[in-house]
Amino acid sequence: MGMTVPGEVQTILSIIGFTWPKGDETKLLDLGQSWSELSGLLDGHVNNAQNTATQVWNANKGEMISAFQARWTGDGSPVQRLNQGGTGADIVGVGMMVCAGIVLALKINVIVQATLTLIAIASAIAAAFVTFGASTAVIALLREALKRLLNWLLDQAVGKVLGG
Repeated sequence: MGMTVPGEVQTILSIIGFTWPKGDETKLLDLGQSWSELSGLLDGHVNNAQNTATQVWNANKGEMISAFQARWTGDGSPVQRLNQGGTGADIVGVGMMVCAGIVLALKINVIVQATLTLIAIASAIAAAFVTFGASTAVIALLREALKRLLNWLLDQAVGKVLGG
């Protein structure tokens, strides 16, 4: 299970109408590792298939064996496609791990910014007596600033995932 929102942060987030990021960085990381493991499995099977195919054309001669060898080693061959599948699995795995990092960074930023806003609001409330209530006017500004900042952070995270 990924990072969950602390109660105090949830309060301020609900006040400004912001939803805690639903992405689960733990599941994304696990998914990335699974894709990387798939790549390793494919590589092992490709090596076994290549060794077996080599044994076939080394131990046998003939027109059919030559055709098999040409097909096996040519462009678009099964071994080439399997190698590409392993590379693709590696790329997807790394992409999932990067997404996990982005989700985690977003969640940490949300917590930090919400906490800083809560501290500023508490300071404004504490100063309300001294300023005859004038400092409480800052609370609405702080809430709006937090909302805009969190939306910007979310846009940045989505941009990183979609745009690289």
